Amino acid sequence: MAYTEADLAVAHEHVRAGAQQIEKLRSDIDDAERLGHPTDLAMRSLAAMLETEALMQAHLQEIKRSVTRAQGWASLEQTPS
Repeated sequence: MAYTEADLAVAHEHVRAGAQQIEKLRSDIDDAERLGHPTDLAMRSLAAMLETEALMQAHLQEIKRSVTRAQGWASLEQTPS
């Protein structure tokens, strides 16, 4: 699949937003632990979010490679013979 700069921007935003959600959950877990509340479900949610983040990072890299290749091909097409 050929990706665009717009796809890359969306992927960057999703990774950024996911990282914010992870940091918020970590903070909430810390607060809950400090107050003596159970954190089992939150910890499982965090683990799932971290797995998803890794997948999103890998997809972001795939999009970057695709966009970079497309830009390289575009510049080759513009090179006078």
